[in-house]
Amino acid sequence: MKRQSLRIRKRDPNRREMAKEESLASGGNLKVPCLKIVDEQGGQTWTYESSDIIAYLETRFAVEKLAAV
Repeated sequence: MKRQSLRIRKRDPNRREMAKEESLASGGNLKVPCLKIVDEQGGQTWTYESSDIIAYLETRFAVEKLAAV
């Protein structure tokens, strides 16, 4: 996120009750790091592995960054 200057809202389910409730209700897990991905239809996918999160962010936002150049 930092490397690509992404503005992503961060929440820690271990420190914030609302984030904890959302994580359990939607993702079913309190593991961090995690990334909630919302698709164009509003569907949600939760990713918990650091390498998967990094790969998703690089793939998803690399295209947008190239288009902006």
